[in-house]
Amino acid sequence: MTSTVQQQVLSLPEYWQLEADSDQRHEFVHGVAQAFRDALHGPFRGTFAAVTFAILDWSGKRRFLGPFAQAFGVRAS
Repeated sequence: MTSTVQQQVLSLPEYWQLEADSDQRHEFVHGVAQAFRDALHGPFRGTFAAVTFAILDWSGKRRFLGPFAQAFGVRAS
């Protein structure tokens, strides 16, 4: 899965150099969420009984939690 994530998104050091509210940061988080979704609905489907993501998100717009909720079709709380 690591290679899939690396192909779709920036590396973490590159991510932290981006402006806090930039479109590139937003796309990075969406790419990571989508890579996990693709892996868990693809080659790792049925491997785990449950998967829990611990995502810290203090933003009012749910910039970090929102993409994961959207990718997995759940409500961001």
